[in-house]
Amino acid sequence: MSLALVLVTALSAAVEEPPRAGNVIEGVGPMEWGKGRGNTWVNAYALSLQGAGEDVTYDTAMGYSGAAFRLHFHQPDWCPSSPDATVGYTHAEPAAKAFGYSASAHIVDTKDEDAVAAARAQIVASIDAGRPVRAIDLVKIPDWGVIVGYRDSGETLLVRDYHAQGEEYAEAAKFPWIVEFIGERGDAPSPLDNTLRSIEIAIEMATRERYGTYASGFAAYDAWIAGLTDDALYADAETLTH
Repeated sequence: MSLALVLVTALSAAVEEPPRAGNVIEGVGPMEWGKGRGNTWVNAYALSLQGAGEDVTYDTAMGYSGAAFRLHFHQPDWCPSSPDATVGYTHAEPAAKAFGYSASAHIVDTKDEDAVAAARAQIVASIDAGRPVRAIDLVKIPDWGVIVGYRDSGETLLVRDYHAQGEEYAEAAKFPWIVEFIGERGDAPSPLDNTLRSIEIAIEMATRERYGTYASGFAAYDAWIAGLTDDALYADAETLTH
């Protein structure tokens, strides 16, 4: 090997590749109301795996995660978090097992600049690896969406979200306070095993009275009925519009 070639090789190895200014994962979404895909976390889960190259449908994710059989009612108030698949009975774990993907979720203190910078760097790395990121509260209110790209070295996040309609990816209006990253792919159970497990989850949620502050299953129906007959819940207009 010539001395010139050795020098060129050494110099090339010493020069780091500059960070990308932007990157986008194509073909994800959209997320829309009224299409039979109203569970925002499950839809974000399915779309994120689709963006990573997996053939996962919303209906399959609903079934295998057990979310299709969920009824939760927050007590004593009717908190709108009740349908969120990541509170009460957490559907993220059975979903991860069913599809064979590990996952990690991080709560971000959006008032902490260092925490935001660290999360932003992780998001950029995930997008560069071809893996969309699930995140909550990207545009308007705390519904789940999918981060599918970035511009300005990650300062601008490109998303799919129920509150940002259109064919093109939208810019996030806010930095999310929970982010979920797709991990490594492992072995997944058979469709039969996943179906049997989903039935087990359905039975558990139907018969268990509570998960933390959320009434579940048959007990959730009782809480709902009791609330409908409690005039104190409708004492002011704010309660009705909450």
